[in-house]
Amino acid sequence: MPGKLALLFVLTALSPSVLAQESPSVQLLGDEAQEAELVVEDSDSSIEIEAAQLQLITNVEVASRAAGAIEKVSVKEGDKVSAGDSLVKLDDEEACATAKSARSELEISQEETKNEVDEKYAKASMEVSGKVYQRSLNATKQYAKSVSKTELERLKLEYERAKLSGEQAEMKSAINELKVDQMKAQLDLACVQLKNREIQSPVSGTVVQVYRQNGEWVQPGQPVARIIDLTKLRVSCRCYLEDASPDEIDEEATFIYEDKEYKAAVVFASPEIDPDLQDFSVWAEVENPDGTLKPGMSGNIVLQKKAK
Repeated sequence: MPGKLALLFVLTALSPSVLAQESPSVQLLGDEAQEAELVVEDSDSSIEIEAAQLQLITNVEVASRAAGAIEKVSVKEGDKVSAGDSLVKLDDEEACATAKSARSELEISQEETKNEVDEKYAKASMEVSGKVYQRSLNATKQYAKSVSKTELERLKLEYERAKLSGEQAEMKSAINELKVDQMKAQLDLACVQLKNREIQSPVSGTVVQVYRQNGEWVQPGQPVARIIDLTKLRVSCRCYLEDASPDEIDEEATFIYEDKEYKAAVVFASPEIDPDLQDFSVWAEVENPDGTLKPGMSGNIVLQKKAK
């Protein structure tokens, strides 16, 4: 009994700090509690969503703009193309002839516009007729009846006719200039029609489908090939309203696939809320220059909430 009392006295005398040093389990519990609090803070500023789907951003069916027989298919499935590369060429013999004819008509109109002979002749004729008529009038004033009234009327008529010829020549010159503009427009149209005989890729990417073969006939609007771009993909997911509202989603995000992280950028948080599930769509874009990610893959995406 005395030994137990002595032990109780020693324990009571020890300071709380000494007890803490002698009790590592107490300190470990304190660290775990602090770590748990940090996790909660991280979850308040970020949201990790599972089963985020990778989708194509660029998925283009290239259609023909003209009707005609296919003369050449320049691509096959798997080919890499750049914007402006030729995919399919249609027979262009008729379009070439039309463009050539329009160019010739334009050249003719331009030469007619340069021809100022009629206008110069009308101007000179008007000046001569005016002078003759004026001299006859002066002579009549000085010497009565030196020029008959009939002759004066004839000279006046010649002068008026010359004036009208000048106006007609000016109008013809203006019409020729309008014809030049018209011929230019027709030539531009013919060139566009000729250009449409070659179907070019509107985007850069990979050809995944070729719908037509050499010799086939196509109509305007019929697709000839499909092109996709894998260098940038869309990450599609849905976020619950209880986790964040659409206005709270920040642009910065991270896509995770097989433990590898990819920097992403949120481009759209839908303002429409599903009334049943109380969630909304979120789209992000992720760079994929090496083509590792493929459309249809699923991963996790970590969304960030805007700082308050």
